[in-house]
Amino acid sequence: MRLLTVDPGMRSGFGLFVTGEPPRAESYQIPGSPERLGEAVAGFDQVLSTLIGRWKPEVIGYATLFIARYDTCETVGPIFAFIGKAEELAFRRRLRCICCDEREARDAFGGIPRKNTTKIKNAVKIGCRTRGWHVPDDHAGDSLVIGDFLMSVLEPSNAHTRTPLFTAATMPAFLKRPANKGKRRANQSK
Repeated sequence: MRLLTVDPGMRSGFGLFVTGEPPRAESYQIPGSPERLGEAVAGFDQVLSTLIGRWKPEVIGYATLFIARYDTCETVGPIFAFIGKAEELAFRRRLRCICCDEREARDAFGGIPRKNTTKIKNAVKIGCRTRGWHVPDDHAGDSLVIGDFLMSVLEPSNAHTRTPLFTAATMPAFLKRPANKGKRRANQSK
């Protein structure tokens, strides 16, 4: 199974999950601007088409759009257009296209707060790095969270292999954190 995940936005994150391999993630600044939507959609099309050609996925996945109270047409317009473009590319190339709720994916990933965007983005990066995944930025991290959730749905028999405990157990010794040898015992007197 080869799954390409997308976290759409003017800075988009892309992840690749292949059964039996660690995931890859990349992040791209999409050319254009929200005010010039046609340019932005053409830029997203170019980036996604290049990644589809390079990574050869069988499935494209993305998260449904969450609209905050302060969002405007200028901020959500490109995201709607990019999701439509991802669906169109999947259709034209005869790829399966699936979506999930990003909050549900974060809950399944574990340890991610529900409020405060900065804390959420930091928790995503820390969670990915704990699993030994390279994360260039928070957009790529979001694409990995989405991909992790979708892979557990698409391949439930392999879902345990992406948990932090399993990853740590199979991680090479040089990547594991060294124990804190200078820690004081709780009952030790001063």
